[in-house]
Amino acid sequence: MKSSKIGRRVKIINPEFLDRCGYNETLETATEKFKETFKAKYEEPVSLFLKKSFPFLSFKEHEINTIISQLAKSYNRTILKFGGKERKLFTKVISEYKNLECSIEAGPKTHITGTYSPGHSHSYFDEYDWEPPSLYNRKTHVFYEVSIIGKSFPHIEKTFPLNGMKLYWVEKTNLEFID
Repeated sequence: MKSSKIGRRVKIINPEFLDRCGYNETLETATEKFKETFKAKYEEPVSLFLKKSFPFLSFKEHEINTIISQLAKSYNRTILKFGGKERKLFTKVISEYKNLECSIEAGPKTHITGTYSPGHSHSYFDEYDWEPPSLYNRKTHVFYEVSIIGKSFPHIEKTFPLNGMKLYWVEKTNLEFID
């Protein structure tokens, strides 16, 4: 269903552009940190172990890196419990786009922030009580994709690739509808 706001003109009051919504640490960043920190310690032993344990297989460098990445991901999930408990917005501010007139290209898109609480169960007198995982202090954020009327965002495309995406989402509270 197409939003009735698409094509409407808006002014960016607070030039905060959405980068991502999630936890402090992503699996990819945690894995890269693990690989950087422990690569010297583990790369050679893992490589030797694989070559001695499976002499009939010829492991190439990228295959060993894939195995090390999988070990890092498992370590991050089980040992570090990566990510944290707080789900929040990560934005980039580009002050020169303050009070800029734009048009809405897509949206609305929503993201929910809050504090994660894992599920748990209680047992008393043969009675079981189960609480599922949930997000406390929930707040819903509404975003619209914007573009400068008749132009693109050349400054953003050069210095702010937004995780490689070319979508420029601004929270509704940071926009003022002109028409």
